[in-house]
Amino acid sequence: MPYTIHQQLAYNVWANEELAKTVDRVTEEQLVQPVLSSYPTLRETLLHIWEAQVIWPSRMQNKVMDRWPRLSFVGGKKEVMEALVTSAKDMQKFASEAGSEFLAEKMIYRNMRNMPYETVKEEILFHVVNHGSYHRGQAITIIRGLGITKIDNTDLITYLRISAGQQV
Repeated sequence: MPYTIHQQLAYNVWANEELAKTVDRVTEEQLVQPVLSSYPTLRETLLHIWEAQVIWPSRMQNKVMDRWPRLSFVGGKKEVMEALVTSAKDMQKFASEAGSEFLAEKMIYRNMRNMPYETVKEEILFHVVNHGSYHRGQAITIIRGLGITKIDNTDLITYLRISAGQQV
């Protein structure tokens, strides 16, 4: 049976929940400590993952965003991780309720630089999860650099094994 977007979105929820367990070991000070990465802090990296999970489903619903959501986000570690996990669940629910015909449609949209694009909606959702995996990896690297060694596994293969009832 082919791997579906719905399985991918379920994995994304699980991976964000696993990341939340790891981030729970980070202090509020470490969350905003400057780091050498794509984003200046762990908090900004996590908010970037959240942001993609908010922006793309919004675009699919023809909502225009002209400002990065993270710029107005207020909250510490608890709020960041709640937003990250909740947005993953919301995206999963959105895709489930939208149906396969909707997800197979091409979407015409503009990015935050106002450049026009056209992409199949389901492909966008695969991108959002892949994007999240990339930045979760960055977050883990940042966390390791902060001296935290107990890291929860967010690998897709681990999720697939757990989902199949296999021991990990």
